[in-house]
Amino acid sequence: MVGFKIKINIAISICSFLFAQNALATSFLQSFQSALQKNESIAQGNEDVNQARERVRQARGAIMPTVTLNASKTWQDQPSDPFAKQFSPETQESASIGVRQPIFSGLREFHGYNQRKDLLASAESNAVLGQVNLYQQVGTTYYNVLSYEQDLRSLREQVELYSQRVKDLQGRTRRGESNVTEALTAQSTQASLEAEIQLVSGQLARARENFAFLTGLPANTALEDTAMKGGELQKPLLKVDDYLARVEERPDIQSAKQRLNASENEVRFHKGGHWPTVDATGNYYLKRPVVFLEDIKWDAAVNVSFPIFEGGTRQAQVREAASRKSSAYMELAKLRRQAQEEIHAFYENVRMRLAQVSALEKTVGLAEKNYKVLQKEFRNGLVRSIDAQVAFTEFRMARRTFDQARYAAQVDLIGLEASSFMVP
Repeated sequence: MVGFKIKINIAISICSFLFAQNALATSFLQSFQSALQKNESIAQGNEDVNQARERVRQARGAIMPTVTLNASKTWQDQPSDPFAKQFSPETQESASIGVRQPIFSGLREFHGYNQRKDLLASAESNAVLGQVNLYQQVGTTYYNVLSYEQDLRSLREQVELYSQRVKDLQGRTRRGESNVTEALTAQSTQASLEAEIQLVSGQLARARENFAFLTGLPANTALEDTAMKGGELQKPLLKVDDYLARVEERPDIQSAKQRLNASENEVRFHKGGHWPTVDATGNYYLKRPVVFLEDIKWDAAVNVSFPIFEGGTRQAQVREAASRKSSAYMELAKLRRQAQEEIHAFYENVRMRLAQVSALEKTVGLAEKNYKVLQKEFRNGLVRSIDAQVAFTEFRMARRTFDQARYAAQVDLIGLEASSFMVP
């Protein structure tokens, strides 16, 4: 009775520890939020947006009037003619406030402003695209870590089982119930499993380092295991048309559309160079340098410039901009086709993984049952050792494949969410 109570207390302690570990584990979304805050690529994307926003302000400033304060003082040699000295003093001082206002330049300033706004929107979409790509990268690394950890647990359990099997076979060999080859075969398999543990441990270490690089979290952060346990995903799989309907919302498609709009405004901008430019200027004089101009306090002018011949430079700029517009249109069409292909590929992968997991779950159950039956019959001398070992190997491989498929399904689902822009 006392021994039973001790076992119960140990079981309660283990369960409490596991629940505490799960409560402290970091979820995938928490990892993603940490990556958003600490990843340098995201910060660089935000800075690109800030730079594009300042270029919009610069383009807007080109439309506004410019006001300047001008002041100068000149020293000069005096002429020998006494009469000329009256109009050319030794020092001359001037001060004025000048204003220049662009009036018309073929609407180039407005097309340039609209182009900068389109490029700002493109930079914002690219920043979102960086976040979507990071979401997929973190998800892949997150579930790779969990997959390797589960693989290690399975391998260590199998090593423990083989250790017990080696002891049983060695005992049977000493009693003359089995030959030496059977024990050596089990020891060889155990050694192979231990070597595989070292390989998977190295893969886990690399995955952990990659996780730390992406998220900024410590490499040994405990992760919450939310992979599917059976044939069902945590999020229901929608119809493929529901994912395809989101293609136009993808940030790379949005960015390509905005670049196409920017290229259209660039064509208009260069075409505007064929039109005349008109601007107005004015000055208010605080001080005039020549005596007979002191009473004139202001002046204003309207300047008109009409391009007649520029060696074909302007038309070449128009053709170059039109070529960039065609290239932007083709890039948009290519991205749309690639997006649809990505969604179809990820969708089929998820469907295949779901079917695979469902089938493997049954396979694991049958393989485990078969192994246990053969192990029992081997102890009773009804089957050979090699038959029990083959059954155990089949069970081990089925279980590992099942676990790998579970985590691969989560990775494919994250890829599907990213490709259809269904991310948090």
